[in-house]
Amino acid sequence: MGKQKYHSSSWDNLCYPVEEGGLGFRRLVDVSNSLTMKRWWRFRTCKTLWSNFFQAKYCSNSHPVYYNVKPNHSLAWNNLIKIIEKMEELLLWRINSGNSSLWWDNWSELGVIAQIIHLQETPCNQAVSDVIVNNKWNISNLHLPELLFEQILSIPIGNHNSVDLPVWMPNSCGSFTTSSAWNCIR
Repeated sequence: MGKQKYHSSSWDNLCYPVEEGGLGFRRLVDVSNSLTMKRWWRFRTCKTLWSNFFQAKYCSNSHPVYYNVKPNHSLAWNNLIKIIEKMEELLLWRINSGNSSLWWDNWSELGVIAQIIHLQETPCNQAVSDVIVNNKWNISNLHLPELLFEQILSIPIGNHNSVDLPVWMPNSCGSFTTSSAWNCIR
């Protein structure tokens, strides 16, 4: 009589949001990964001393998405490399002046073109502006699948005096937040 009964639940079940039947705890690995995603967002979208340093140290001869893993890379860079794929599929570039990479940035809304068409070698450093003439698409000399060709022609070109804008697709306003990143990886 009077013996208390204990109910157990797995940590994974407790880590669901309250609305989904959990207690709202967050796993530390998910919090860490969402903060790593924030560092990648800042690396790709902000010109700071830190991002310039990482760009020069690890990506001086290639685009950050087309990375080569080397054993002498820092722990900070190795952590960023782990989330590149996830981040780049959620990061969209709105075309204005066309300063985004033609092959390695997701500006087509379908993903990185180099990965879509399975390029075997690194293409030259072409910018999207190389296929824009008089504020119109000129992609007739690119050998692309029909679906991609049609998609590109439907993309609006913005103000050619402004740089391309990064858009965080999971957030309706297009701004990166760590809570939206956490929701993407949990």
